[in-house]
Amino acid sequence: MLTFLVSAPSLASDDAKVRGQFLAEIESWLPTSPVVVVFEAEGGGSGRTVCGLDPLSGAWFMTTQEAGLGRTSDARVFRIPGDGQDPIWTDDPGSPWSLGWLIPQAFILAIAEDPAMVKHAERDASTWLVTCTTPSSAQLGDAIIRVESDLGRVLSFERLNENDRRRLDFDWNQDGMGLARSSSGMITQNRKSVQWDASVTDFTPESVSRLVEQNRVIVSTRVQALASGYRESPEGDWISPEIDGRDVSTFSDPWTHRFRVPFILGGIVILVIAAAQIIRRRSAI
Repeated sequence: MLTFLVSAPSLASDDAKVRGQFLAEIESWLPTSPVVVVFEAEGGGSGRTVCGLDPLSGAWFMTTQEAGLGRTSDARVFRIPGDGQDPIWTDDPGSPWSLGWLIPQAFILAIAEDPAMVKHAERDASTWLVTCTTPSSAQLGDAIIRVESDLGRVLSFERLNENDRRRLDFDWNQDGMGLARSSSGMITQNRKSVQWDASVTDFTPESVSRLVEQNRVIVSTRVQALASGYRESPEGDWISPEIDGRDVSTFSDPWTHRFRVPFILGGIVILVIAAAQIIRRRSAI
């Protein structure tokens, strides 16, 4: 019994020391420039997600074709309802933690902003294993993240729930961004681009609102193309349907070939409107 009483404070002290070592290292792991990442569905899907993170100012955003959410550099959180209305400002502190499955560096930024969320940290030769109490806004409960000790790259995220132990593992390549691959049923997305020279103006409510509208146009285009029989090749080209057993040649223009179906449909609509106007004018005479 005496041995336990003597050892317990020492164990607690060692745990706090290791936790402190982890927290001392995370600042050096954060990117030094804003980044914007684009995800688009492939194959028969049509969703689009654009998100951004600026670790220096703390700003971040995430948009789909339906709505947007973000935090400004002065820590104000806003929502974009997606219907052309002005941003809706909220009192939510807006932890970037929920963005981590898209931009894994967001996990590190969330911990840097709120070190108290780290409950336990341990280290082996190459990785940190960190137990966190996630922000209430994330609604995920406790979780474990595994972090590469040299470069601070998040290697995995796992929920700590006896009824839900879903996990994401991240693959890293030369673009400096981890990509979540499917594991234990968690949602993943197909990444299209990583922009490391993003501007701080990309994080304003106005810019985020424009992204929501842009997402909606692109997704609508994709839906129309798929409904018309077009299919996207692995290279990103839209392959037109067969006519009389013959493949219709695809456009080579990198912009036009992506939006050929909406252009055609839009042209038909314009012709119909023009014809209606001509008929009205002749009837008035």
